[in-house]
Amino acid sequence: MGDATRLWLGLAVCSLGCVTARPPGAATAPSGGAAAAIACAGPGQPTCASMAARLRREGAGDDPETAIRVLEYGCGLREARACYNAGLQWVNGDGVAHDTARAARLFGLACDGGMAPGCTDLGMMFVNAEGLVRDDVRARGLYTRACEGGHMRGCSELAVMLLNGEGGARDPAQGLQLMWRACQGAHARACSQIGVLVSRGAPSPIPGRSPGYWLSEGCQRGDALGCSMIAEMGSQGPAPQMEPSGGDGRGAVRIP
Repeated sequence: MGDATRLWLGLAVCSLGCVTARPPGAATAPSGGAAAAIACAGPGQPTCASMAARLRREGAGDDPETAIRVLEYGCGLREARACYNAGLQWVNGDGVAHDTARAARLFGLACDGGMAPGCTDLGMMFVNAEGLVRDDVRARGLYTRACEGGHMRGCSELAVMLLNGEGGARDPAQGLQLMWRACQGAHARACSQIGVLVSRGAPSPIPGRSPGYWLSEGCQRGDALGCSMIAEMGSQGPAPQMEPSGGDGRGAVRIP
């Protein structure tokens, strides 16, 4: 690894509150017989993220240990997608030991490298105190960066914080606007969340649209919450007053 790469990995990672981050780990250049098999990011070579994806999908040859080495090598070369994918592998324990601290560092590097989903996932780790001390202020800042970067799940999570006044001032109008943006951006859960909000008296982003309309939008786009609430509406009448859980199991949706 070159000096410039070491310097970058050792810089303060502002997504983690500008505390000094240790290098993510085995981000060393391939050597020996493995070099040809996992070479990436060089002239005429694929990105390390795409190389790692090949290692994970080639049938019985699935090799998560080599894949994580490739991803962390790519992360050391400032490939933000590689940082993010490595973080996912560590946080999910996907072929490697579950390591939230390592995942958080990698998500932070991804976020600082312009990978908006890394900002969202790191924000969720702060909200859930997943390997980190809970910090709603940092989470809200990370969701803001993610949403500004076009990540609709980040917009949806930011909307929830605005609706609840978590990590800063409460702003229901802005929260609903961001939820609508996420729904328009094909984030199915956000459409279902709007249905919950409208059922509780919030103005519909499209005047005249009922809670059932928004729940149907979410359901048709694959969100289980929207589908289950439509089923309950059919058997019980009005939309139930409930607090749904996050669709991916990492972070509750807290709608007032």
